[in-house]
Amino acid sequence: MVLAATTLSNAALGYGFWVVVTATAPAAQVGETTTVVSLMAAAALVADGGASTTAVQYMATATRQGERARFQRHLCSIVAAAAVLTSGGGLTIIGWMAGWRADLRTIVFAAVVTAAVTALALGRLADSMATADRNGGLVLRRNLWFATVKLILVGTLLIHENVMAVIVGSWAFASVSTTTVFLSRQLGGKRTIEGASSEVADSLPVSVLVRRTHHRRASRGQPGSPGHSAVRPTQLRKRKSSNSQSARVTSLPTLRASLVHHLGNIAGELPMYLLPVVVQQRSGATEAGAYFITSMVAVSFFTVSSSLSTSLFAELSHDPGRQSELIRRSTRVLAPTLTMVIVAVAVIGDNVLEFFGTAITDDAPLLLLILAFSAIPDAVTNLAVARWRAMGDGSRSAILSVFMGGGAVVLAWYLVPALGILGAGCAWLAAQLGGAVAVAVVQLRDRSADRDRHSRCSE
Repeated sequence: MVLAATTLSNAALGYGFWVVVTATAPAAQVGETTTVVSLMAAAALVADGGASTTAVQYMATATRQGERARFQRHLCSIVAAAAVLTSGGGLTIIGWMAGWRADLRTIVFAAVVTAAVTALALGRLADSMATADRNGGLVLRRNLWFATVKLILVGTLLIHENVMAVIVGSWAFASVSTTTVFLSRQLGGKRTIEGASSEVADSLPVSVLVRRTHHRRASRGQPGSPGHSAVRPTQLRKRKSSNSQSARVTSLPTLRASLVHHLGNIAGELPMYLLPVVVQQRSGATEAGAYFITSMVAVSFFTVSSSLSTSLFAELSHDPGRQSELIRRSTRVLAPTLTMVIVAVAVIGDNVLEFFGTAITDDAPLLLLILAFSAIPDAVTNLAVARWRAMGDGSRSAILSVFMGGGAVVLAWYLVPALGILGAGCAWLAAQLGGAVAVAVVQLRDRSADRDRHSRCSE
């Protein structure tokens, strides 16, 4: 639940951020700026390269300090390099959409966007590494710092007229400062089972601790005992050769799994950032701003299911045997929570949107209700994807995410000219419903296959 608290607090401070923006800037400028922010977030997502998901899976079982440190530094280097490349692509799209405005073609703007994208991507990775270590408090503190600094800086809009510069600059400074402080601590921290700090011991599965403790006790035996047998040089060379071969073999599935996770992450999250861009291209900047603000309010609807699915993925990576128990527990939390969300939106949704003033259009309340209903099938697909990934079936979750994400963007492209921001909401809801139906079909097929196997075995 710490992850849920993180997202909720981040969303609350985010509401404050955009309330200040919409109260001080024209609706058209709000729409342009939200599109730039969406593209920055999309570039950070692409730069992640599946590293966040890979970090959760690998660090759930890696316990040696040297292994973990090398793994973390390696991932950070890859993500940082990828972020520089993806920010270039994002800048190209921003310039094309803005008609290559002079203020968006400066070296300063390019540097600020690149720094922001890099920090956002590394921040995602830092949160995943903390989640793998079951350190939700660190995730909460990092996100609170980011949202608070961003909110303080955006207050300069009251004295500065350049909306784009203030918002992008505050986003960049907040992300760079937060990531620098927290990621440096994570990379510099010592987490090793053999040297044994209590923090590490608490974060590891009991089975791992038992195996490590047994190994240490055995290695302390007297010469001639099973735990302290003599090793000949030839045997040592064979072991080194065997270890190097196994390392080469296991690196291939790890790379493949990382690419699959990357595809699944992009397809699952990218539509949230692309839909405001689609709305601006098909309906204008004012509509894009209204859609972005409304969908930002709706983020809280998806908070509980996304947080629970992340926790479920991490816990199943630690202990796959608790699959049924953890899924039932997640379902018991989600059912009443989503029911209350839909009722609350129906009752007070209009009042919440009024805080954002002229940036909100007449269709926004209905869009908010559509997004609230979409949280139900979204929860179904989130839990299914977390389970499949933890069980090593990342390709299945990637296929589902690709079809859902692609379907949402394509449908929105055709529906927005006729329905406005409601078209984007309907496209999102249709994609989530299609994904939930696909999950149900796969589950029924798997259960049928299990029954057939059991019947054949009994015969």
